[in-house]
Amino acid sequence: MGSEDVFEMSKQMVLLAIVIPVIFLALILVVALFSRYADAQLSIRDLQQRFLMGRLLYSEDCFAFADSVVHVGVIDLRKFSSERMGKCVQAEERLLGMKASLQYGGQQKTAVVNELMMNREFLCEGEGICSRQRFYVLVEDGGKKHRGYLDVEVIQLE
Repeated sequence: MGSEDVFEMSKQMVLLAIVIPVIFLALILVVALFSRYADAQLSIRDLQQRFLMGRLLYSEDCFAFADSVVHVGVIDLRKFSSERMGKCVQAEERLLGMKASLQYGGQQKTAVVNELMMNREFLCEGEGICSRQRFYVLVEDGGKKHRGYLDVEVIQLE
């Protein structure tokens, strides 16, 4: 073994002493980042409530305005009623309460499904039983479109 071989081996040892800790730290970092997402809880109830809220805006059977096509985010004022919302979300089959408040052009309208459930707002503390969301919408009122907000509240028991 010549002096060049010894120099080459010592160079490789130094590189190995640097590379191994860097790889080890990179693995720890990757595990730490992904473990946070692996522990995230998926709430089925929360997903169901968000789909129900979205259905009010996206479905022709609910409040969405439709002529030859369905206009997503445009509410047909003629369709905005408690009865139509109850049929849309099929609330009679579930322990579900839903309230939609529409504000547009200085006016306000409210539709409620299962009012007895909506009176249980004290249940909304924790546990993901309740959801609230505000949507910016357009309101179709006899050929005129108004800007407005739709506030939706959902209370759902098991």
